[in-house]
Amino acid sequence: MTFSKNPASVPEEGPGAGPVQISYNVRIREIKELPPTQRSKGKPRYQLRWTVSGREHSKNFSGKRLAEGHQAKLRTAANEGQPFDVRSGLPLSMLPKAPEPKKKQEPTWYEFAISYSKMKWKTVSPGHRRGIAEGLAATTLALVRREEGGPDASEIHAALSTWAFNVTAHKDGLPAELHKVIRWVEEHSVNMSELEDTDLVRDVLVQLTLKLDGTKASASTYKRKRATFFNALKYAVEKKHLAVNPLLIVSLPAAKSNDSIDRRRVVNEATGRRLLIAAGQQGAMGRHLQAFYGCLFLAGLRPGEAVTLAEDEIDLPEDEEEWGWFHLADSSPEVSGAWTDSGEREIRQLKHRAVAETRPVPISPVLGALLRRHLREFGTAPDGRLFRGEDGGLVSESTTNRIWDSARAEVLTRAETKSVLAERPYDLRHARLSIWLNAGVDPAQISEWAGNSVPVLLRVYIHCLSGSQETALAKLGRKSSPKAEEVDLSDLDQLLIGQDAPEPQPVSCYELAVAYIGAKWDTIGPTTRKGALETITKVTMALLDRPGPWPTDVQLVQALTSWAFRPDRWDAIPDDHAKVIAWVAEHSPNARVLKDPERLGSVLAYLGRRLDGEPASPNVAARRRSVLFNLLEYAVRERHLPVNPLLFRSWRT
Repeated sequence: MTFSKNPASVPEEGPGAGPVQISYNVRIREIKELPPTQRSKGKPRYQLRWTVSGREHSKNFSGKRLAEGHQAKLRTAANEGQPFDVRSGLPLSMLPKAPEPKKKQEPTWYEFAISYSKMKWKTVSPGHRRGIAEGLAATTLALVRREEGGPDASEIHAALSTWAFNVTAHKDGLPAELHKVIRWVEEHSVNMSELEDTDLVRDVLVQLTLKLDGTKASASTYKRKRATFFNALKYAVEKKHLAVNPLLIVSLPAAKSNDSIDRRRVVNEATGRRLLIAAGQQGAMGRHLQAFYGCLFLAGLRPGEAVTLAEDEIDLPEDEEEWGWFHLADSSPEVSGAWTDSGEREIRQLKHRAVAETRPVPISPVLGALLRRHLREFGTAPDGRLFRGEDGGLVSESTTNRIWDSARAEVLTRAETKSVLAERPYDLRHARLSIWLNAGVDPAQISEWAGNSVPVLLRVYIHCLSGSQETALAKLGRKSSPKAEEVDLSDLDQLLIGQDAPEPQPVSCYELAVAYIGAKWDTIGPTTRKGALETITKVTMALLDRPGPWPTDVQLVQALTSWAFRPDRWDAIPDDHAKVIAWVAEHSPNARVLKDPERLGSVLAYLGRRLDGEPASPNVAARRRSVLFNLLEYAVRERHLPVNPLLFRSWRT
């Protein structure tokens, strides 16, 4: 049977590579019995031979009926006009079917959300990573099938936001305490295809409008979490888990959002300066950070920008009455190391800026004076940073907030302290940008200095503009209301800039210890008193110049701990102890010796030992060093020392 001389090609249906070549030119021969020389015991005895488009094919069979059956199938196919595969010699109907590819298992929402968080991790900042994790946690909480006996919503949210969607946390494996919760989420998460149900998606949006306790979340929080949900679904479409982003179909009534700053947070020039003055009076760290707060209030820097401010970013003119310039290059918003690649707080490029891009900001003469004084008194960290934490590293938000709270309590009224007025150091930046706008500075110029776009600047600070209403009413014929008496800022500037730190008042280490314990006595409990007495006794002993065997350590401890540092016993000191105390007062050196790193190091070493010379326990040593730190802070406040010599040393170790 010959229907075509040349084979045609069709896509292959069977196994193997390349297209199937077909032909209708088929010739089927008779069955032959193989000779004994071509077969052995148990081998096929019969052979069927045929050709397809001239190409020989054969197949051996153990029985003749099997060979005849196969021959009949080939003839039937040829008689029916079926095409034959030239390569295998079989009609297409007899070719083995290619196995169907295994259907890819559909991911759950939880599995997909993990993959999405990993995809985003490398391209976003630590703060953004944390925001994505919180948004995915809230969404996942709404996409698990809840049932009685399951984990509490707060447990689920904590496990998801701190581990499941944190790539860094994954490196250490699943913590044992989270194992039960995470496994429950894995088993109860909906599949991705279920998100095609618009009712389910709408329920998720409703859940995102609520906090964990069921109360209403702020509009900005909802918008941020909805954005995370939207972008995750967009990625699901890209990965072909969904045909279309359901949030393009489903929506909730837009939540009323107010991005503008509450004008009640914004302080005026005079109050801002009073707060800066008060901040500088909060101990040695307060004086150290006075210029930090000055950078926020007088130049509008973000706290993260001021934290990393280095000396080479400051351009101060020789004439102190002239304006200088910041050339900001880095920022370090405080985000837990759990969200960084290094596991520590990171220094990054400026917000809304490319790496190595700088931003100019003017430095007023007042701020310039603060910066000059700061550099004279405190110098810089080894890497050139102006501001340091107690351990010498980046200043923490808890430190700046603690000092700021104390400054507010001194300057503001009780009602103002409870209000949002300058509630956070960041509000000082808001105040400066508002003051610039009200002064009539071009918004485009402010935008360049502040690192915001003009639309954001105007939208955020619209309610902080003053005078626009008065101007409009004046145009309508209303008489201008009398202005409040303006405050002369020159006096405040003089207080703020002041003079360099005053010369320390001479006092011996013993006198300093007596004054300190007298100031603390009525404010601490018996247990704290005992620890303070022990520590200042050891500090006093460590600093004594002892030329002879008298007094002994035991006599010193008894006289100082039981009498000299006990205000409640000062009127009844026995003669033998009074002689020891008088000797201590005569031989105690000036407190200025504490500025000597070697002398201070010997004191710290002494605090780390017991009287018998054996090492004290770590907790005891740490408690003693804490008392010493507070003693030195007291010395700074009382102007016996210019700065706390332990301020930038890791005294906890």
